Amino acid sequence: MKMINNNLEHTPLFSVIVPVYNVEEYVSVCLESLAKQTFKRIEVIIVDDGSTDNSLSICNLFAEKYDFFHVFHKNNEGQGIARNFGLSKALGNYISYVDSDDWVDENLFNDIYTTLIDNPDVDFINFGLDFVSSEGKSLYKLNDWSQKYLEGDDIFTNAMLDREVLSSPCNKIYKKCFLLENEIYFPHIKINEDLLYSRIVAYHSSKTLFLDNVYYHALIRSNSTSRAMSINNFQGSIEALRYQYDFLVSKSAYERYSELYKAYFVKQLSYLTILYSFRAPDKISFMNSQELIRNTKYNEYVRNRNVVKLLSRKHQVIAFLCNYPKLLRIAATIVSKIGLYKLGR
Repeated sequence: MKMINNNLEHTPLFSVIVPVYNVEEYVSVCLESLAKQTFKRIEVIIVDDGSTDNSLSICNLFAEKYDFFHVFHKNNEGQGIARNFGLSKALGNYISYVDSDDWVDENLFNDIYTTLIDNPDVDFINFGLDFVSSEGKSLYKLNDWSQKYLEGDDIFTNAMLDREVLSSPCNKIYKKCFLLENEIYFPHIKINEDLLYSRIVAYHSSKTLFLDNVYYHALIRSNSTSRAMSINNFQGSIEALRYQYDFLVSKSAYERYSELYKAYFVKQLSYLTILYSFRAPDKISFMNSQELIRNTKYNEYVRNRNVVKLLSRKHQVIAFLCNYPKLLRIAATIVSKIGLYKLGR
């Protein structure tokens, strides 16, 4: 592996933004992985989002030990707004977002730097991530990209259908000037803000690149604010979908992308329905989620053949199953009871 000569005294090239909220059990592992980076021209911007446990104290200890760690404290408004705050403080030319219960490989920024030397024109870089159990076992990976590059409209289409440009902002490195010039910020919502952010990034991007290596490790834990599931996920997703519609309208682009938007709408809500059929605490909660969906244009969109054919075969099947929510819930309950389904992320 090629190693880079660099000096901590230089202006940071990468700004790593870490929103923190009540993660005293996990945040040390996250910050230690950043402290151990082999590439030293980085700064770590920790934004404590009103933690009520010992998270802030732990972060302050890292800032005392490492002069490239900087801690900010603010009132709780959600991790999206915390990330926006971190961006306003960033000095680096490139931006990375790391969740405070996750961690990264020590060569992440060294390898990204070597990639950027030959690819200075990309707006953002995608790399592999995996999901890890609390016991440290890698459960599955997302790094099997079919493309090396995407350009132009293909980036937005890919992102809208979650093919390779994933919704997560954490398996990416962004050019800061690209974010600022296009005024790309996280929306002021607390659930599913990543859904909208990733698609706004893709809409504005002219070129992106994919690396197969898995550098990011996402911890699966039941009490995670980003991975727990309730009816709030449906409300948050519907709100994010409405933001996406408003965004396309504001850009005079809805007519051009209307079928793509509708396919994304169907995919998102049908996928949530499948997950919640297993995870809902009771039948009433599950059926309440379906009432929320019925009050949207989901049924209109799912009957449109031009819309559904944009989905993968897997998601076409998922959308079909969601036409029968009562049977779906019964089947999910049976499968869970006999142990064929275990909660994932």
